[in-house]
Amino acid sequence: LIRLREVQPGESIPEMVWDQCVTKSAKGISISSIEICLQDNESKLVFLLDGYDELVPGAGASKQAVPELLVKKWYPNCTVIVTSRPHSGTEQYMTADCKVKVDGFSPTNVDRFVTRYFETVRKSSLADSLVKALQANIVARSMIQTPMFLMLICVLWEEDPTRVFPGTMSGLYHELLLCVIRKYCVREGLAMPNDEVPSVVSGALLHLGRLALESLLRGESLVDPGKTIAMKDTDILLKLGIVSKEVSASRLHPREQLNFPHKTMQEFLAARYVADSVNTSSGDLRNLVPLNTLDAVLQQSNLVQFICGCEGKVAREILAKLNTLQIPECMADSKNKNQSLKNLCMMSLYEGQDSRLFPILSKLLSSLDLKINVPSKESAALKYYL
Repeated sequence: LIRLREVQPGESIPEMVWDQCVTKSAKGISISSIEICLQDNESKLVFLLDGYDELVPGAGASKQAVPELLVKKWYPNCTVIVTSRPHSGTEQYMTADCKVKVDGFSPTNVDRFVTRYFETVRKSSLADSLVKALQANIVARSMIQTPMFLMLICVLWEEDPTRVFPGTMSGLYHELLLCVIRKYCVREGLAMPNDEVPSVVSGALLHLGRLALESLLRGESLVDPGKTIAMKDTDILLKLGIVSKEVSASRLHPREQLNFPHKTMQEFLAARYVADSVNTSSGDLRNLVPLNTLDAVLQQSNLVQFICGCEGKVAREILAKLNTLQIPECMADSKNKNQSLKNLCMMSLYEGQDSRLFPILSKLLSSLDLKINVPSKESAALKYYL
């Protein structure tokens, strides 16, 4: 088992195995002895490469060990299993014999989870009403495949079963965040009049948002608090439950890191930090989010949508940036990329829920050629735009 987020540029396969798979108590096992063992048992080897999307860019270059393992330059007779989020680029190095997609909770799983949750808190009557509310909300339905978010939505419903879930990702994540903050404040005896977040909590969240943004732009999913987050702030974040502490599996690079329950939570908190910096502190969006190419923007599409959902000056600036990124039709794959850009623009307008933003993209969205499933978030965005 190789956790790819621990792999550094220049490391060989035997070095990775020694670093992550050999315990400190094991004596007399060297990197050279591991190399011999791997060569002698090549046909029996199974490499489980966990988290290809978390591989740091330098370690993912074509002449690095992991890509060379995928193209069978190393141990060609072994078996390789790769786990990754979609669109991580593994296809450029390997042709998979079998692909398995993790879809998360099925509708049946959701019904069972909701029923058991409200049975546990002795409010069984709320289960059916929540299931009906989820069926009517496209955005919420897209999130409940992830158990962590389904639990948070159950908490929201338990808190107020008359609520109407927001129709946007940004709105729903904002409510989820407020919910966990309220729970924290009740436990810690902190006042929260009119849902105003205590300064000690908002400061910790903005600091985490900055680290979340920095790690996103590096292509990483964990943040290293190091000396940049005070112990008190780390304690607050852990008690809120929006991150968990994880000790690295590496012997060569041991460290404690903060892990998000889902990448979208990292993107949402990063967007909150960007919005706060631009809307209230006169921060420069170009320096904060240097997405200067269409490929870079499409890679961070959720971050862009969350930024638009934060409203204000930052939404206008990010949409103006998108308006400049359409590529000439003569370039390779220009049609598909330009259509992806238009789809992102439409989704971003939907997240912003502000008709004053429409003129910024009126020329770019003057013609649309999109394939959209119904019902879906994309179809809701198209309906809103039309």
